[in-house]
Amino acid sequence: MALADRVVVFTSRPGRIKTIMPIDLPRPRNLFSREAEAMRIQLTELLRDEVDRAFAEQEAPHRQPVSGEATMATSLVRSRATITGVKDRFAWNEIKDGAVLQEDGVIVAVGTYDDLHRKHPTVPVIGTGKEILLPGFVNGHHHVGLTPVQLGSPDMPLELWFITRMVIRNLDLYLDTLYSAFEMIGSGITTVQHIQGWMPGTLPDVEKRATETIRAYEDVGMRVSYCYAVRDQNRLVYQADEEFRQKPAQGAAGARCSAGSTASR
Repeated sequence: MALADRVVVFTSRPGRIKTIMPIDLPRPRNLFSREAEAMRIQLTELLRDEVDRAFAEQEAPHRQPVSGEATMATSLVRSRATITGVKDRFAWNEIKDGAVLQEDGVIVAVGTYDDLHRKHPTVPVIGTGKEILLPGFVNGHHHVGLTPVQLGSPDMPLELWFITRMVIRNLDLYLDTLYSAFEMIGSGITTVQHIQGWMPGTLPDVEKRATETIRAYEDVGMRVSYCYAVRDQNRLVYQADEEFRQKPAQGAAGARCSAGSTASR
């Protein structure tokens, strides 16, 4: 919405154009205007319908496929070098001309391509044998999907930046987490440490938001370690709230004392 002239929304499988929404907001665009917010809500609902439909189909009870219907594929992923782990910072374990056999998304065998292909001659092969195959990366420190800059919080000193983050629009945490998960998977990341920022509301509100975030990772198939922020002090100062509230009174008393001393001299 910040840059596009139109947004094309596709359906879930099979992917077909569902609607094309013109983005006729004047430039430079104010993404916090009522018009922009209305468009965002409309797009979110269009996407939510397709996401819900896709996962409903995925979670449907298993049944025997009808004639001509595709099933979850088993495949043999071939490479010129399969990295199975690291020994230290400069050395790793490698299988030359290696391959991985997966069934329904689960790795069931690792070895040389010749050995696995001989045992499973009818399994489709992915890869030409010229690629490098290695385990998924781990993102050890992750917060959000859409970045603060995308949401209107430019880089600035921490305290001022926190204030801009407090007034940004509310996001659907499920969709926001899916967005970040797709980006990570595209970069080769399959495991993430998700560090949730501070969330307002009551404990049930926080639990609901946390559950939506974790559900997104489960639905997309990523491994996740999840933690959320706990605050026991004012988030804009570096000491206890009670101590901070005493500072204005102390400052005023000090100013009166200094003024009196100057006058007496």
